[in-house]
Amino acid sequence: MIPLETRPELMARGNLSHLDALEAESVFIMREVAAEFERPVLLFSGGKDSIVLLRLAEKAPQRVRALALCDTRAEADGNEAKIKRAAAIETVRTNGLAAYADPFLRGALAPRTFTTSPMAVDFLRGIILTASREAVMNALMALAARADLLPALSSFRFPTLILVGSHDQLTPPACSETMHGRITGSELHVIPDAGHFPSIENPKVFNEKLASFLRALVVREGER
Repeated sequence: MIPLETRPELMARGNLSHLDALEAESVFIMREVAAEFERPVLLFSGGKDSIVLLRLAEKAPQRVRALALCDTRAEADGNEAKIKRAAAIETVRTNGLAAYADPFLRGALAPRTFTTSPMAVDFLRGIILTASREAVMNALMALAARADLLPALSSFRFPTLILVGSHDQLTPPACSETMHGRITGSELHVIPDAGHFPSIENPKVFNEKLASFLRALVVREGER
């Protein structure tokens, strides 16, 4: 990561908050990377990171050639969701990550994943347990405070792939259907037998859909 102090155009904005600084950093990186190539970038991520990509696409749409979103939603948290996140933060603060990990995974994964892919469950649990309490609590707070990005979706004019697990309880398929309805020309696929982590729970189908989208982009670029 390039230090903020090396870029006067960012520092000139004044006293940035941590999240504002990260946002400015991300837009800067997109701008500089895109400037090195004839075509701008494809953005891809899943879950909460896809929320970041939605925000970047809103802030700098001219830098985005295509967008791939996985198991996310554009709506801001409602009061019920904020209360649940506050409870999760308190669990992490008082009882640690182990107390948070298993309830989270039970709600995040498809039921069959626990029996057919125990290694995947252990992998995801390991990611949570090796994180710091502060990182998890900060992520939960950021999710609770995120803006409503639904109004921005209708302005997207780049190819967009939307993937979601059929058993995703955290960001249900209905959320993906809402985004699909608002992003003109977007492509939506529901990944069977998967929850919030279809790239891990059903990688075969997930990779097929992503690869097909990328191949179509290559063909489209070749026709320009």
